[in-house]
Amino acid sequence: MYVKDESQESAAYCFKRSITIYPTIEGYRELGQALMKSENFKEAYELYSMLTNHTQDSSIFSIPVIEDFYGAIVSCYRTYKYVSTEDLWQVKDL
Repeated sequence: MYVKDESQESAAYCFKRSITIYPTIEGYRELGQALMKSENFKEAYELYSMLTNHTQDSSIFSIPVIEDFYGAIVSCYRTYKYVSTEDLWQVKDL
């Protein structure tokens, strides 16, 4: 879905608009990738933390996949210079 001529920040903006209108787990994952590529690690961590939170009751959230946890771990480290033990513990259970 990413257009090669646009920047990653533009792509992130488009994904945000898209999931506002039609929220899907795939849209959230694409947004996470765009945020990581644009080095917006803090926002990426917030997004991946939401995706990996098992207490969400919304139907668009599925069981997290390993890539969601990797995104959370990497963006947490890039933002705060540490790795969340909660994220690591959740990966163990996959």
